Amino acid sequence: PATGERRPVFAADDEFIRMPLTAEARVYADVDGARLKGYVREITAIARRYRDRGHQFWGRIVGTDADAETADWMLAKFRQAGLERVRLQPLDLPPQRMPQSWQVTVSGAGDSVTLTSAMPEDRLPLDGVTTLDVDAVYVGWGHEADYAGRDVRGKAVFIYSMPMPGVRNTSSNRNGAAARAIARGAAAVFNVVELPGNVSGQWAVTEGADRGKVPAFLVGAADGAAVRRLIERAPAGQAPRLTMRLEIRMVPNLTTANVWGELPGMTDETVMIIAHRDSFFEGADDNASGMATLLGMAEHFARIPKAQRRRTIQFVGSSGHHGTAVGTQWMADHQEEVFGRMALLINCEHTALVAGVGFANQTKSNAVAAKGLYVTPGPLAPIATRALRSFGVPIYAALSERPAGEIGRIYQFAPSLQIIDASLYYHTDAEIDDLIPAAGLEAVTRAYAKIVDDVNDVDLATLKIGSRPR
Repeated sequence: PATGERRPVFAADDEFIRMPLTAEARVYADVDGARLKGYVREITAIARRYRDRGHQFWGRIVGTDADAETADWMLAKFRQAGLERVRLQPLDLPPQRMPQSWQVTVSGAGDSVTLTSAMPEDRLPLDGVTTLDVDAVYVGWGHEADYAGRDVRGKAVFIYSMPMPGVRNTSSNRNGAAARAIARGAAAVFNVVELPGNVSGQWAVTEGADRGKVPAFLVGAADGAAVRRLIERAPAGQAPRLTMRLEIRMVPNLTTANVWGELPGMTDETVMIIAHRDSFFEGADDNASGMATLLGMAEHFARIPKAQRRRTIQFVGSSGHHGTAVGTQWMADHQEEVFGRMALLINCEHTALVAGVGFANQTKSNAVAAKGLYVTPGPLAPIATRALRSFGVPIYAALSERPAGEIGRIYQFAPSLQIIDASLYYHTDAEIDDLIPAAGLEAVTRAYAKIVDDVNDVDLATLKIGSRPR
């Protein structure tokens, strides 16, 4: 951390609030949050190894070695859990747009700073090498008043912003700051996000028709402050200079896979538990937590004799949606084959996060953060809410109208549910396993297992009522 900045303070896992198990709920006591958090650590380590092999654009990126390693890891875990028909389903990817390397330096007033936090916007429609050597200009929050009297044509524009509720959203998006810079002829846009430290992130900087008109980067607060100081110290008429080299390539002939395993039941009806495997950066919440929850459910149900499983349970580690979502698209294209006899689809995504990921002192609480719940209207809804409540899983009061994330393409084909949240550190390199409480993993995994059991008491025809999207 920067001089004078406090390091984050995390509560120990044994300090977290837990809901005592009732007599009825003791059948789920075998779900161990500490074990599941160990899985989170193993998964995030895959992403770090990929980074340490020299990749600036890193994580469990679809089509890369890290993607393949994650698939092999999950394949092994499925076999260890005792699942049957464990297999990889290879899938071809269309050419993927991937940043290869970049460097951004700002120099002025006898000093210079290299922006180590700068991350090019994902899916930036550029191809090849782009270079810049231009003046750097500061426009504050990027409101119309901030541009008054400032000439940004042909310059690199630095905009300050705050994280906002929603998916990869900042105040810059809300007030149109980048669009104003591009309309005024800016050569590049740098969105400085005011999170503590020097966070790198994959959040939207430009939108719609503006995407790809100019290079666009997200920048951490410490780097942004350093650039602002250079601009403040610059003599009149001698703005700091920004130099940039960015290489983005369309990479063809990549492959990925869905990872499948199942536990046969006594009927041909099915339940699917799905979790996407890909991530930007370590992706501890998105989606190592979901993968850990899926594995916890697989281990729990594998201990139950087949004669006591009404429906076949399918477990899927899908290819993901941060790149091209070929895994769930294949399911949508084969909907009758996949979903024809499905009683329940549970998406394990962003399943556990500490509450109180704050700004000023970065102190984290000993409670689990609330999540948004999507559940298909009809008889599944009360089953889901009762189970989540019984294990102390906090959810927002208003239900989500449709699910974000991995089941966005397939939720309409079966009775579906998920809890999900996008925190302040979502899609950043600060989303590390310390943010994932064992208590949260334990509670959600137990609640999801109970939902499966309770749904097994309901006939398929009844569950299908209301399964169409709203």
